[in-house]
Amino acid sequence: MYGVEKRQQERYSLRAPVQLRKEDGSVRITDGFLTKDISSKGVCIESNDPSLLPGEKVHLEVTLTIDKLRELFDCSEKIILKVDGSVVRSKNEGVAIEFDRKYSIFPEILRAN
Repeated sequence: MYGVEKRQQERYSLRAPVQLRKEDGSVRITDGFLTKDISSKGVCIESNDPSLLPGEKVHLEVTLTIDKLRELFDCSEKIILKVDGSVVRSKNEGVAIEFDRKYSIFPEILRAN
């Protein structure tokens, strides 16, 4: 039997590049990370990086390209979502990061509270 779904926030499918830095600055990872989905409380990133461990504080930069913005928000500008969070799960297929604060996400627009 599989575990019970614990998510309380609606998740949106989003494939966008991510830059990640550990809070202590020791590791900066800039290539090969893509988001799988995002919610107002966190993001799931495709990664098999063994150095990202649960409990570690990280800083993320999610870049939404012009094409992605047109697809999601009918917009032609670039947005970089900069957030801090903690690794809550790390497995072969990805890393789950919980944001340090909650953000509002709407299907039409992304904006910080």
